[in-house]
Amino acid sequence: MDLKLLITDDETLDREGLARQLVWKDYSIQEVFIAKDGPSALEILKKNNIDILFSDIKMPLMSGIELVQNALQLNPELQIVFISGYDDFMYAKMAIKIGVYEYILKPVSTDELAACVANLVERIQKREEKKQTDDKEQMVRGSDNDEGETNSLTRELQKLETVSDIRRWMKNTIQTASDHLDDKRISKSGAIIEKVIAYVENNYQDTISLNKIAKSLFYTPNYLGNLFKLETNQKFSEYLMEYRIRQAALLLRDRNVKVLEASMSVGYKNMPTFIKNFKSIYGVTPSEYRKYM
Repeated sequence: MDLKLLITDDETLDREGLARQLVWKDYSIQEVFIAKDGPSALEILKKNNIDILFSDIKMPLMSGIELVQNALQLNPELQIVFISGYDDFMYAKMAIKIGVYEYILKPVSTDELAACVANLVERIQKREEKKQTDDKEQMVRGSDNDEGETNSLTRELQKLETVSDIRRWMKNTIQTASDHLDDKRISKSGAIIEKVIAYVENNYQDTISLNKIAKSLFYTPNYLGNLFKLETNQKFSEYLMEYRIRQAALLLRDRNVKVLEASMSVGYKNMPTFIKNFKSIYGVTPSEYRKYM
């Protein structure tokens, strides 16, 4: 297994020192990339299949928190470690909230780093082994299904006695196959959900409801809501709330933007609701969040 590591830190000595601290190939890490800031790291992530990301938290242009949020959108399976000089409970809590694997304080000891990397690599190996096992089981089930379908088809054909029976059977079979392909296409491509997400991204500042989106896409709200939950494992209302809050967090990085302005800009008219939802995502209030950015 050949893995790739990305180290992101605005301090030259820290990032280059970390890159030389271990013999990475001993841990199946064949390539080590370095970036001086968040935007540079994102470019590397877009062009390379990175397995592990080490990042500082406080950096210019883009914080480590924001980098991780964007990185996980590019690769949800990315394993992340924060390496920071700030021993702060709020930072650690936010790291856990967004799915960071480990939080290591500078200066990083070689033993602690080695243990962390070894655990990460083991975790990735187990994940890949599970994928292979699942794929094999799926192939076996598919083979069993094919044999069962063949036997079922033989039995159905034996029941047909007239030309009318055959025509009726062919018509029903074609319609069933067509419906199956339509359902499979929608499930695979997520075409409908992509439209819903695009609508949210373009209109989150305004009043949005599932009813309104469903009407624009010519679906019932109940069907669209169930489909969204099926495809994303998240209710539409939860997704909309989380998207708005994350957009607000981006605005709050500009200290000239007031909390009220950020709230209004992402579609919130009620400040207590905004603060409550913000804290449910980041574990801190908007004002507290700004202090750590």
